[in-house]
Amino acid sequence: MSLRDSWATLVRRWYLVFPALLVAGMLAVGVYSVTPKKYESQAKLLLLPPAATAGVDGPGNPYLNLTQGLGMTADVIAVGVTNDATVTRLASLGGTGAYKVAADVDVNAPVLIITVDSRRPEVVSRTLRLVDGELRSQLNAAQRAAGAPSKTWISVSTLMQSPKPSPVRKTPIQLGIITGAGSLIVLFAMVFLIDRRYMRVRPSSSAYTPAQPLVSDPGVDDDDLLTPYPHRHAASSDQSADEKSVARVRS
Repeated sequence: MSLRDSWATLVRRWYLVFPALLVAGMLAVGVYSVTPKKYESQAKLLLLPPAATAGVDGPGNPYLNLTQGLGMTADVIAVGVTNDATVTRLASLGGTGAYKVAADVDVNAPVLIITVDSRRPEVVSRTLRLVDGELRSQLNAAQRAAGAPSKTWISVSTLMQSPKPSPVRKTPIQLGIITGAGSLIVLFAMVFLIDRRYMRVRPSSSAYTPAQPLVSDPGVDDDDLLTPYPHRHAASSDQSADEKSVARVRS
């Protein structure tokens, strides 16, 4: 079926198309409404070198001797904050929200992004606070365990933090669109099927009408039924007989 034929079918069955659109829209809105919404918060933390090492030939902090210095330190701390043991311990303290800690690849700086999401905004705020504190605690503990002088410790500065959890509507919108589009395809397929079935069974105005059988008339000879225009033939025979009689009299 071509695009033109499909459009013609939809126009011809407009009384089925409008209810189909209404049903698809209601299903999309219903799925969007019942899909659980999540809340999300973010924080961006910047790792800073100690001010005491400025102007010194060799820094006393071993973490600053890593390749790319602070950037690798950020990656190491991110791994420690997101391991299973830490996630379980923070959950026991009330930080049950799902979170992830990763380096910010959009900037050329040792920036860590903490992202937390949950269905409850208060859980998001509590989890973000716990993860932020855990990251700072692990960074200090690692430097202390490495024997780095406190004056050479790397510090953490908060660049940005969400003032409050914001709702994430991406998933409900996607599910609503998928549901609406899928149901609309199914309903339109039903419209095309109904139209095709109706066009097959509908009688055509130019249908052939079979000829009625000949019925014998008691007043008409059966041979006359087989002769076209029998009355004309009889009149022609009578005229010929009269012409012959006149010719005989003249002679």
